[in-house]
Parts: sequence; structure tokens; C-alpha cells
Amino acid sequence: MKRLVYLMALIGGCLSASGGPGPLPGSQRVNPAFNASDVVCYCRVRATEIVRERVEVVDERQVKTRQMRAFIEIRDLYKGSIEPSSSPVRVLYEEEIPASRIISPSVAVGDDAIMFFITDAAGTYKFIDPFIGATRISGLSAQFGGDGIIKLRTALEQVLEIKDRVSQLAAMRMLQGIDPVNPALTTALAKLAIADDTEVAAEAIALWLKIDPAVAIQTLYPFMKEHGRALDGIQLANLATQLGTITDGDAVVPLEQLTSSGVSSIRYGAVYALRHLRSTHSYPIFVRLLDDPDLNISYQAVAALAETTGKTGDYGPNMQVFQGSPQRYIRLWKLWWSEYSSTKGPSQ
Repeated sequence: MKRLVYLMALIGGCLSASGGPGPLPGSQRVNPAFNASDVVCYCRVRATEIVRERVEVVDERQVKTRQMRAFIEIRDLYKGSIEPSSSPVRVLYEEEIPASRIISPSVAVGDDAIMFFITDAAGTYKFIDPFIGATRISGLSAQFGGDGIIKLRTALEQVLEIKDRVSQLAAMRMLQGIDPVNPALTTALAKLAIADDTEVAAEAIALWLKIDPAVAIQTLYPFMKEHGRALDGIQLANLATQLGTITDGDAVVPLEQLTSSGVSSIRYGAVYALRHLRSTHSYPIFVRLLDDPDLNISYQAVAALAETTGKTGDYGPNMQVFQGSPQRYIRLWKLWWSEYSSTKGPSQ
């Protein structure tokens, strides 16, 4: 988990789906939110009303903060003791107009969404989180039998079969945050990964990377060559983050291939994963990346060489020290490689 958070920060992962402040789509861990919630359900917003409002001056402009109440119809229940027949559930939340920060999920009449609630001592329902608290999605079928997060996972998996791109994207992003991922999804994801819709394809590949990275990268490589320049920063950051969390030794060679990508965030994700896999097979790749035009990637190559060889001292500077004199450390490793490859041979 710490590795994921660190990687997201380095790649620039603190973005919401709208491009504003917030978590990177697909990055939120669903299991902890599920465990901390009192109620998790698939719901429809039947009505909303203003409970009270106040006006404040923020940065020399008027901001209206409203306490709202939403009337929620439960359509399927994944956690909690509420029966769907007991609807509507009354949920309190706040909204800010104009919005300068995200304080609660934004919901509107008619929205279908997966919602996570907590209850206070007075029995009031509130969203557990401003982001994962309500995820708009349509087309979820009621799941008969079973409960818990596996029931939620099954409902999301079925959405991948319907032709609603918005719901498909929402389902894949939430599935990225559920552990474990169902290996049986591979067939559906392989089809979506070659969809004409590049956003759908990118999300499918990101999820596929969690299941079978060595195979998924074989689709990602040509996808990036054809569509990489057209992807936005959020899509690239999601793919790079998933790459960087790979721990499967079978993915070493495919990851090495990705380090030649023309997109720096993808090279970064690939070398970050290789750094932690610590395979001597990757020595030539790390040496090549010492001269990467992106200094962050050059540093990852230095760190990878230091950690894989076990060398310390001047060979293993931290990022701040490296940035002070990058060529010093790059030359040091090139000299090491010249001596090493002359005795061991360049191929590992």
C-alpha cells in the first residue's frame, strides 16, 4: 500500500476524474472503505431537499454551503441490515456553491450509484468519503444469495458485459480497488482492451495488469505505440501506477520492452516496477535509462542498479542528492557497467 501511494505521488496521481483535486480514478482502495462502512448498497436518488444553508466569504467571494438531505431507494444491499423494502433512507450531506473544495459526493435526483454510508449515534446516515461515498453507475443486476464485497464485485463484473461506456468505466475503476481481482475477468478485459474507445481500452488494460501483467503488457505495448499520445494525463497516470505495482517475475521481459515507450510516465512505471523486481537481467535496461531525458527516470535507473547490485555509498544517492549532481552518479554507474560487462558479458 505504501508503495502504491508513493508511486501515485511521484507520477502526479492526486487527480480526480474531472481533473481537479482528488484521488486518481482506479486508485482508491475499496476494501478498507467497505469494511469501515455500516451500509453499502446500489441505490437510486429519489429526491433531495435543502435542510439549511449558510453564506460565508472565502477569498473575497461569497460561498454558499448547504446541508442537504437525499432520499435514497436501496436496490441491492451488499452490507448492512437495512431491507430494500424499508426505503427511502435519508442521507445527510453538504454541498458548496460555487464549489471550491469537495466535501461530499455530488448526487442528483435520478442518479443510480453504489453508495457507502456510516451512521452516527443518532442513527443519521452520511457518506463515508467525499469520493468513494457515491459512484454513479447504471445497469447493476440484483445479486441473489451471498453478501459482502464479493457480492459487490460480482455485480460490477457483470457491468462489463453491457454497452454503456460510462458504467463500464466506473465499474473497472472500482474493480481496480477491490482485492482480490477475479482471474475469470481476463476474457472480458481482453475484448475491452482492443475496443475502439481508447478510454475504455486503457481502463481495461489497467485492470488486466492486476490479474496477469505479463500478458496484459503484450497488449499495452502496441496500444501505447498507436494511442499513447492521445491519452490524457489521468489515463496515463493510472496505467503507470498499475505498472509500478507489478511484482510478478514473469513480467520482467515485457516491462523491459515498455521502457522504450515514447511516453515518459509509462517508462517511469515500467522502470519503477523493474527496480523492485531486482532482476540482473535488467542491468542493460537500467544502464540505457541512465541517459533518459526525464531526470526522474534516470534516478530510478540509478536506484535500481544500487538496489539490485547491493552497492551503497556514492552508488546509492537519494533523489535530492542525485539532483544536485546527476552526471556524477550516471558516470559512476557507466564506469561500473563497463567493468562489469567486460568480465561478465552484457547478457545476464
